[in-house]
Amino acid sequence: MEGIENIKTRLLSLGENYDTIKPFMQDYLLQIERLIEEKLTEQELAITTLRETSISVSSIAKELGCSRTTLYNHDQLLKRYIESVAQDFDNNNPLNDCEALKKTISKLQYEIGLMYDRDIDIEVLRLEVKTLQELLKEKTKEIERLRSRVGELSSENHILMVKKKSNETKGVVTPLKNKT
Repeated sequence: MEGIENIKTRLLSLGENYDTIKPFMQDYLLQIERLIEEKLTEQELAITTLRETSISVSSIAKELGCSRTTLYNHDQLLKRYIESVAQDFDNNNPLNDCEALKKTISKLQYEIGLMYDRDIDIEVLRLEVKTLQELLKEKTKEIERLRSRVGELSSENHILMVKKKSNETKGVVTPLKNKT
């Protein structure tokens, strides 16, 4: 029986076992399940009726057993009346609201997806910025070290130039280093 299987499945999700429940409780559960199935059937029928029900000049003419031309006569009052009611019917039809909500949900889910992508891109960029900042720090340290070394070498060079000039003025020739 499908009803008992539904009950067993539902009870398992509630942490209960159908076979360990007292018989009078099983009877109540079966009655409840039958009522629920009836209500679900009524709900499905109502939804089907809403989907299949339309108010139009054609459908009204068909149900009245007259031609559409009859409804278009008399300054189209009957036609305008039917169209007015049809518009109200469409505006108050909960299925239209459901469809609009489904479209809104779909649009919002798409936007959420775009926001996820944007957030991932931002996080990737943050990681790249952090990596580049660390690299920049290292390069800045290297530049400072090289500037310091340039300063040291400039000082040594200046001292050597001064010595060379003083030796030249004294007439002392400094030998060039041999490249062997």
